[in-house]
Amino acid sequence: MRDLTIVNIDIRRDAHGRYSFNDLHRAAVTAGHDYKTCQVSNFTRLEGTEALIAELRKSEELEVDPWVGAAGRHGGTWGCKELVYAYAMWISPAFHLRVIRAYDAMVTQAQVAALPDFTDAAAAAIAWAEQFKAKQALALENAAQAEGLAAADAVIMLIEPVSPVSFTPKPSDVARVGIGTRPASTR
Repeated sequence: MRDLTIVNIDIRRDAHGRYSFNDLHRAAVTAGHDYKTCQVSNFTRLEGTEALIAELRKSEELEVDPWVGAAGRHGGTWGCKELVYAYAMWISPAFHLRVIRAYDAMVTQAQVAALPDFTDAAAAAIAWAEQFKAKQALALENAAQAEGLAAADAVIMLIEPVSPVSFTPKPSDVARVGIGTRPASTR
């Protein structure tokens, strides 16, 4: 996959695919933001950031810690894509937009690079077969969902529509029973 580059600063990735927040900080400063106000330590102290990190750690989709920091010469702070977006949003709307566009460019470039060599007939046939199998799997999934929706529609049709007005008590019922009091017969 192509590297993420923001304002001509390459954002490094660790062995687990997390992004260097030290590099992101450098990119923010290069983009014209104040060095001290956009420090990563200020971002991590935010209650919202702590809550986001905690939520990401609960997520079953991530196989590694979404946020790590290591001291020393080869250390640094590393975070997942969602935290990159959150940091960029915290810096400024303009920087957030730069990060989104840079990430989209990186992903788009990777997709173009993933196309098979169509001059090689075997590679083209394999690519076509994989696409065909993926489309068949989606068609089966869509059919199963359509059956489930049809069954749910049949159940819904059996239930007679009830007007919300029929659930509204009459004022005389409320006055007779009283709200928050015991019925008169138990007093």
